[in-house]
Amino acid sequence: MKSILGQLIATLILIPCALHTPGSQADVLVIVNSQVTANADAEALKRLFLGKSGSLDDGTRLIPVYLPDNHPQREELGTRLLRKTPSQLEVHWSKLQFTGKGERPRILASEQEMIEFVEKNKTAIGYVSPQALSPAAKVRVLARF
Repeated sequence: MKSILGQLIATLILIPCALHTPGSQADVLVIVNSQVTANADAEALKRLFLGKSGSLDDGTRLIPVYLPDNHPQREELGTRLLRKTPSQLEVHWSKLQFTGKGERPRILASEQEMIEFVEKNKTAIGYVSPQALSPAAKVRVLARF
């Protein structure tokens, strides 16, 4: 009886560990224009991407741009940084828009379009997968989640 219980406990501990191994989910790179020198912690980035702030702690103004609702990187950003499911994020933006406290962010069609937009716009902040970012891209990785 004790060995069966021990095996059951070990299994219950090991299964979640196996499901959450590093690399089991795609990383999200938060990117800014290469001319932006400011740094930011996760909380400052969260405020920016949720429209609760328009600038970093040092005063650098940044405007978030998003990928489409069904894009895997958007879901990763929501899960890893914003701590919101896609439906919670939709409710958040609807509430901000309805109350007049904010507008929905601009939506870009692809990661490549996101990179090009951030390259051309010093005030843009976006996110992509590591695979989408080439060494030639003129963006700076501000954070990795």
